[in-house]
Order: sequence, then C-alpha cells, then structure tokens
Amino acid sequence: MAAINAYSSAAAIPVVGTVLAPIAAGVALAAGMLQVATIKKQHEAAKAGYDSGGFTPTGPWNKPQGVVHSEEFVGNRFAVRNPVIRKVFNIVDEAQKNNTVSALTEKDFARALNYREAENRYLVSGISSAVSSAGGGRENETQILESIAGWLNRNAEVTDRLNRRLDEPFIGEVSITGRKGIKENLDRYEKLIKNASR
Repeated sequence: MAAINAYSSAAAIPVVGTVLAPIAAGVALAAGMLQVATIKKQHEAAKAGYDSGGFTPTGPWNKPQGVVHSEEFVGNRFAVRNPVIRKVFNIVDEAQKNNTVSALTEKDFARALNYREAENRYLVSGISSAVSSAGGGRENETQILESIAGWLNRNAEVTDRLNRRLDEPFIGEVSITGRKGIKENLDRYEKLIKNASR
C-alpha cells in the first residue's frame, strides 16, 4: 500500500512525475521489506530460545542477540564478565535449563559464592576475642586459631562433598546367588520361620 500511494503521489507531479513515481514506489517497497526483515529476525531470535532464559552468544557488545520480554532481567557484558556475578548467573542458568529455578534458595548462592569461608572467618575472629580476653600468650592464641580455622575448612569441604553426593542418585547392587545374595538370605529367612514354628 505504501508503494502504491508513493507511486500515485509522485505520478501527480507535472513533468518529472513519470520518473519519480517508480523511484518513490521502490523506496517505499524497500522500507517495507526492511520492516519485514526486522520482524522476521525478532521472531527468529525468539525461536532461538532466549524466552526460556540462557546466555546470548559472544559477539560485538552492541550487537542485538534476542528479544527481552516482560518481567525479565538482563545483565550487561560487565556483569557477565565479573567472575563473582558470573557464578550467580551460572546457578540461575543451570536452574532454568533444569526447570528448578523457582526452587533456588539462599544456600544455593552462598555455596556458589563460598560464603562459608566468610562465616568461618567471622567465627574465628569471635573465638580470637574470647581467647584474648581469657588471657594467654599471642603465640598460643595463633596456634589455637589456626587449628580451629583448619578444622572449619575441612568440615566445610566434607559438608560440600556430602551435599553434592546427596544430590546424586544412590545405586545399589544386589546379587541373586552367591554369598549374601537374595537366594542365601531367602533360605536363611525360611529356615528361621521353620525353626520358629517348632
């Protein structure tokens, strides 16, 4: 419609109208095709899966890579490149892929950001104050604090390993025959039942 209207308007100009009319129609047509291409590109970006979350591909910082939807949050390239913030983004990204993002808790983020280490330091400083006020030499206080800090860090590592293991499935292997197999245990059970009836 824009091309037809442009052609009609330009054709009405005396003398040069016949030359300008096709040019005006071509420009209007090109503008329309550009709009169609932009809309198509936006639809393709939406199909790329950004509406369900995730990182956009690498490229020039000012190159558009998708469409933002209502109630979404976008972190800029500086946030994505910040290693601390990236840990948080990675947690959210993984949870979005697994459809568990609504179940994320503060503990998930604290674990990723190693906040336990900060808690340990706070605890050690509290113990340090208690040891100082109770008396004793500086050397003795340092040894106590190093021992406590080492224990807390080992405890944190074990807890983290345990939490990771609990998140994985437990696989049990059972043999049917042989020592401690199902048949041996069933035979023992039947023997116990027979003896109980005597």
